[in-house]
Amino acid sequence: MTDQLEFRKLYSEDSEQQLLGSLLILSLSEPIYSDITFNPSDLYYPSHENMLSTLLKLSSEGKPCNPWELHAYYEERNELQLVDGGVEYFKSLMDETINANRYKSYITVIQEYAKERRLTIAGRGIQSIIDDKDLSHNDRIANSQKLFDDALSDDSEDQGTVAVNQVLKEYIDLLDWRFNNDAIMGVMTGIQSVDERLKGLQDGELYIFAGRPGSGKSTYATNIMLNAASMGSKCYFLSMEMPRRQLMQRMLACKAGITLNSLKDASALGDHSSEIVVAVNAIKQMSIEIDDNSNVDIEVFINRCRKQKRKHGLDIVFADYLQLMTDRTVRDNKRLEVGGITRKLKGLAKELSIPVVLLSQLNRKCEERTDKRPWLSDLAESGDVEANADVVQMLYRDEYYDEDSPAKGIIEIITRKFREGETGTDHANFVGAKNQIKNLEHSYTPPPPPEKSYKKRGF
Repeated sequence: MTDQLEFRKLYSEDSEQQLLGSLLILSLSEPIYSDITFNPSDLYYPSHENMLSTLLKLSSEGKPCNPWELHAYYEERNELQLVDGGVEYFKSLMDETINANRYKSYITVIQEYAKERRLTIAGRGIQSIIDDKDLSHNDRIANSQKLFDDALSDDSEDQGTVAVNQVLKEYIDLLDWRFNNDAIMGVMTGIQSVDERLKGLQDGELYIFAGRPGSGKSTYATNIMLNAASMGSKCYFLSMEMPRRQLMQRMLACKAGITLNSLKDASALGDHSSEIVVAVNAIKQMSIEIDDNSNVDIEVFINRCRKQKRKHGLDIVFADYLQLMTDRTVRDNKRLEVGGITRKLKGLAKELSIPVVLLSQLNRKCEERTDKRPWLSDLAESGDVEANADVVQMLYRDEYYDEDSPAKGIIEIITRKFREGETGTDHANFVGAKNQIKNLEHSYTPPPPPEKSYKKRGF
């Protein structure tokens, strides 16, 4: 209990005592503390919270957790008064425990009451926010939503630091899963060479897909979204540039394998009706939310993602594109605004434990060079964008600049930054007319980049 607010019986002393007694009994024969993943502050009584924190600490250090060792721990620190006197109280908890094997049900009751107390506190906080006339309407809504979401989150209390042994155990479990499963652990892009490089799009990471207008950013993103959704992922696509009908037109063309023009003039209904029916039925089965608001503040967008995650579940988010987003907390400084947006989106990826994909424009510098392949320095307001991203991929199509290019129909997916792996270039087929990016059917050797031209100096 972190404050002295009077709650309307939003706690269960019996459940807390039954839990502590159960843990003391079970710890005599088997280690179970790794199952205790909730925060001790969920317990209402300070003595119970203190006792559970100590039991978890002793367990993580590999020390016995019986009543006598627990008594010695508090006695050594002159803190027996914090736990109602020590060993006799601990033994009484064990004696009064009805069924130690039901400890998980006691945890459920404790967590439910803790959530109700947090909601009570949040309600009072929301009322204060609504009464604060110095805040704008949007700020009041966003701040209230944040309080509400935090109250409902199982991780709303700060978990603080985690012992290295726990982190190591979690990683070894992950490593074991990877060894015993052929599947890539992440959201698959559908492009084999990219999936082999990235091992899928990973939870908690921010991905930047960057390119000049017409380079294929939106096509790349929609293809990945369709592939992810077809495999059961729940997707959210923020399309600030394209209206939802245009985005759906692209999705349908891609899935049906028909040209965008045949959908625009409706000729596809006569020539490719069966392909359209199959594609429509496939898209109907997908869990995709489309948001085509053209002027979205980052805080509003984040709250929408939280709401989507809470109500329906969410596995991956796409935002098209960075330079159209705004951050009302930053004025008259686009570099700081863009940096703040990418930092908050990285925070969103970690908070919701999902990959966040952000499309971004490039500045014109790359088009002034002989070799027009983009570099990180070509990112608009690049410094903070590059720093906050886990992966930066840049798209390049040589035929965009040279109609006679030997690389017609080829898109280069250039991974310029990869925090957890190797950078490099992957190639795929680009079928712009059908809004498709596909795996290469044959081996491909890219032509050498053009030689740099040097200006002569001197007289």
